[in-house]
Amino acid sequence: LKTKVQNLSGGERTKLGLFMTLVSEPDLILLDEPTNHLDLGSIAKLTALFRAYNEAGISIISASHVGWFLEEAGKDGVIEIEWNKKIGRKVVDSKSPYVKYVKNTARERAPVIEGEIEWFQKDYEYKKGVTVVEVQLQTFSIPNSPLKNVSMPSVTGGELVIISGNNGTGKTKLFERIVNPDTEKEGPRRGERVRIAYLPQFWPEDIAQGTVEDFFEWIRESATSKNDEGSSLRQETPARKWFMKIINSLEFGGASRVGEGWMNRPLRTLSGGEQRLLWFVAVSSLRNVDVLVLDEPTNHMDKTLQEKVAQAIRKFPGTVLLSTHDRNLFAALSKKMTEGGKNPKHLILSKTEGRTTITESKEPPIDYVNRTMTEAREDAKKFRI
Repeated sequence: LKTKVQNLSGGERTKLGLFMTLVSEPDLILLDEPTNHLDLGSIAKLTALFRAYNEAGISIISASHVGWFLEEAGKDGVIEIEWNKKIGRKVVDSKSPYVKYVKNTARERAPVIEGEIEWFQKDYEYKKGVTVVEVQLQTFSIPNSPLKNVSMPSVTGGELVIISGNNGTGKTKLFERIVNPDTEKEGPRRGERVRIAYLPQFWPEDIAQGTVEDFFEWIRESATSKNDEGSSLRQETPARKWFMKIINSLEFGGASRVGEGWMNRPLRTLSGGEQRLLWFVAVSSLRNVDVLVLDEPTNHMDKTLQEKVAQAIRKFPGTVLLSTHDRNLFAALSKKMTEGGKNPKHLILSKTEGRTTITESKEPPIDYVNRTMTEAREDAKKFRI
């Protein structure tokens, strides 16, 4: 009870919010993206809780972008907000279950962006096989985390590494150690001239409350390596113009033309999915980013955006390390990253009695997901109110 909320993982924070909501003896429950940051097993158990609350006479309205969750949770009907350039927004109410409703081909589906994300680095001659994240010691520990005396393989150029594990196993702590160049030498460290673009689960508070301009500058500044010493990325004024050019070419958010005023727009006026997509667009405008470190990249995104981000990840010419609980993303990335490229490396974090171990799985990532979901559904049958 004395644990600080800021020290909880994203999934643990979501669980805490759900616990506080579900034990408040409600008549009506409103949930905005309740599956965000939750591991696959927890999502399956949440749907079992929904059934139990329904049987007790409690109504639930839940907004989500997770298709297989909606199939379970949306059996009594769907409320959809549609949008297009001609008529704006309208609300559609249907008593059809979600699984039937989404088969209606007449539904309006206006994408947030037109076209695909193209990397500025596509012509960058990336040195495949060079170590970009090195583990210098055989075992390492990360303070204030369950990662104690663990080991993991080093990461080389061009690899796709998927990191899986339940909430609270230390995935974010592991990413933060890799990204931060000023930590102790123990554990995984990026190469001195390796540039990493890091997509965290949560933006820093000052960035979240700032403008699109602040957001872009933060991304650009944080993508420098520790030895850049004010080099190209910090001084690269064309990057901002290129970023705006990309925003216009993609018609981001339905806008056919944005100018300087758009850069002063408060970031919070964009949806969660739009903000995370904007991160990818911003990074695509930078030169020579070697590694993407992505902590749940498709959170808040609908299926269309998820597909665009999955395609962007597969096309990135450098190294990608990512953590996700998105089944669709697992499926998309279980294939080779590019034609003639490597199969993804899959590291699983498992916690027992407060300590996490890291193992490299030979099982295809999507098979791991399907097995985990099946086991969770069986376990979820035990839930009763």
